[in-house]
Amino acid sequence: MTEQAIRNFINQQQRSQLVPQDHSNSDSIINYENIHIHGNNPHTFYEQNSSTNTELEEFKNQVKIWMRLDNEIKEFTKQIKMLNNEIKQRKKYIENLTPFILSYMSSNEIEELNSKDGRLQCKVSMVKPPLSQKDLKLKLYNQFPNNAEDLDKIFKEREKVQKTSLRRLM
Repeated sequence: MTEQAIRNFINQQQRSQLVPQDHSNSDSIINYENIHIHGNNPHTFYEQNSSTNTELEEFKNQVKIWMRLDNEIKEFTKQIKMLNNEIKQRKKYIENLTPFILSYMSSNEIEELNSKDGRLQCKVSMVKPPLSQKDLKLKLYNQFPNNAEDLDKIFKEREKVQKTSLRRLM
């Protein structure tokens, strides 16, 4: 969301009395120096104790760093997305060229092609496809038809792991 969109949203909220008028300058809300803490017990952060103020300042600094890094990640993600699109186009082009090259090399019995940019080798090999959970279940049920309940139990009782993360809402 752009800063202008944020300003427009804040102004809209002020007009409908959802945001107090003392925040009339939308720049003050966007500014990282103006971080407001919301929680169950906000008074613990605002005590006049100097150690608490130091702790609060450290917290605000950490939040600023986190926000800056998150912005950098978003920018890098845009660049990566653009590069991935370029890679995808080139791979598709290679994919379209490959059958012709392989056909020509095969029909003319060319196993290896040398050029100034490198070598191309026509190689045939046998590989096994990857084993998916669906394939695994099917093969196990066919191999052990009397133990279907035990197999179901194994797949249903897979371990679950709790994951806690911090995410940014815009």
